[in-house]
Amino acid sequence: MQRKITILLTLCVLVFSTLFIALDANFLSSKRVHVTNGDIHSEHIPLSLDNVSVMVVSDLEYGTYMNKERLDHIVDTINTIAPDIVLFLGDLFDENLLPNVHQEQEVIDSLIKISAPLGKFAVTGDFDEANKEKVIQILETSQFEVINNKVMRLHNLSETYINLVGISQTVTQANDCTSLFNDLGINQFTIAICHNSDIVDSIPPGGADIIFCGNSHGAQIRFPIYGPIRETPGNTNYIAGLYTVGSTTLHVSHGLGTTRQDVRLFSDPELLFYRLHTIQTNE
Repeated sequence: MQRKITILLTLCVLVFSTLFIALDANFLSSKRVHVTNGDIHSEHIPLSLDNVSVMVVSDLEYGTYMNKERLDHIVDTINTIAPDIVLFLGDLFDENLLPNVHQEQEVIDSLIKISAPLGKFAVTGDFDEANKEKVIQILETSQFEVINNKVMRLHNLSETYINLVGISQTVTQANDCTSLFNDLGINQFTIAICHNSDIVDSIPPGGADIIFCGNSHGAQIRFPIYGPIRETPGNTNYIAGLYTVGSTTLHVSHGLGTTRQDVRLFSDPELLFYRLHTIQTNE
């Protein structure tokens, strides 16, 4: 009798656990926003940029499942944290979606509210390629500076600076971005942003201190032990989370939107929030 009760209770736990996971994956998790915090310590970060914060936003995929309500919640979360710099890693709209005028304005009305005193910067992603000029126009209207294949100097009320390198989707496909790093000083702190994470293998050794990438959505559906159920082109080697590649730190975001199906399992929507810290050396 005791054995039957144990088996019955075990089955009940398994059934209810399965139902809860299914409910969460299909109706709850894609609407959450998880903030992953990190710190960067370097002697190459100038004192003028000590304690400056960076928010990383990726893969909104607006229009199919991501709507105004979800996007406004993301913007409110960002502004509550109040970062100094905001970086967008591409994929503004969902795959194959050509936004109508109403959707374009919804995105602008939300993104323009993001406050970042030291600047808002963006690169484009693979889903942006089909409507790239319009996407860039929307981002610029929302007060983001699009930095595909550009190097920026980020200041904070001082002549000292750190580098921000934007790597575009097309350079990722060409697998050649070395020229972007040729003129950077060896003792300058450099952040790089790109939509796809596999680009890290093409960056010159020591070219960037930290690289932020998106694209994979953390696979959207992941199982413990087994891992992701699908691969994403451009993110075959680095799918989600933190990696160390040579002397470079790579952080691949889960992104915020969903594509093909509005489901996330063990891969919640994610904002990355980093704070820079100067290591002072005795000279």
